[in-house]
Amino acid sequence: MKFNKIFGLIFSLVMFSLILAGCQGVPTETQSTVSDESEPQTTVSDETLTQSTELSDDLVVIEIDAFNYAYSLETITVKKGQTVRIELTVTQGVHDWVLDDFSAATNQASAGNMVSVEFIADETGEFEYYCSVTNHRAMGMVGILIVE
Repeated sequence: MKFNKIFGLIFSLVMFSLILAGCQGVPTETQSTVSDESEPQTTVSDETLTQSTELSDDLVVIEIDAFNYAYSLETITVKKGQTVRIELTVTQGVHDWVLDDFSAATNQASAGNMVSVEFIADETGEFEYYCSVTNHRAMGMVGILIVE
C-alpha cells in the first residue's frame, strides 16, 4: 500500500514537471509548432529555392587527386556555360592541372596540398587537360574535359 502512494506521488511529480516544461516553451517530442501571429516568421518560397538551385547549377566543383603520372579522373563532363572549379589534391609527387583551350591552370603543388582554378566552359567539345610538370604529360598524365 505504501508503494502505491510513493509511486503515485512520483508519477504526479513527473507529470507536473512535464506540464510545467510545456508551459515554459521547452520543446518536447510531442510538441507541435503553432505559428503565433505576434512572432515574426521566416518563410522560404518556392521561387527562392529555385533561384538557389539555379545558382548552384551554374557552378560545378570537380575534385581530382593527382599522383605520379595520373589523375583520379580521366574524363570530366560539364555543361556549356557552367563555371567549373577544379580542386586538385596532390597525393604523391608534384603536379598541376592545365587546360590550354580555356586558359586555365592551377599552380604546381606538392603532396598533401590542394590547389584550384575556375573557368567558364563557354565552348562545346572535347578538350585535353594535362600535368605540365617536366615529362608528366608525355608519361600519360592527361585527361579529357567534355563540354556538352
